[in-house]
Amino acid sequence: MDLATYVKFFLGNLSSQFTRKDDAKTLEQLLVEAKQYWDPVLPRKADADTRLDSVEISGNQFVMNSTLFTVDKEELDPDEFASVLKPILVAEAHRRKRLSRILAKGGCLTYRYVDMNGEPVTDITIS
Repeated sequence: MDLATYVKFFLGNLSSQFTRKDDAKTLEQLLVEAKQYWDPVLPRKADADTRLDSVEISGNQFVMNSTLFTVDKEELDPDEFASVLKPILVAEAHRRKRLSRILAKGGCLTYRYVDMNGEPVTDITIS
């Protein structure tokens, strides 16, 4: 990531986290702005096993497409994976103003996971 993109990403994050200017915006505006925020910095490694590849808007959903790049679908139980991960994702969504404002306006966050071979693992939706 070049310096200008990083600075824009960092300042956008600070603005979103600590100001209330987004409160009057429509759900559609918040979704578009969230996509514009993430697009320039993706793909990026989220943790030791996960890469956030892309984001998209589908109706009232903000969809985050991720790859579990060290995991084959056959190695895990998708239902157990979702049940363990969902509370963590809910807490993270409420901690991040950009995402919590989407939820507050009636939007949904969908975390879509595929395995290292591109095979669908699970979708986790928070509303």
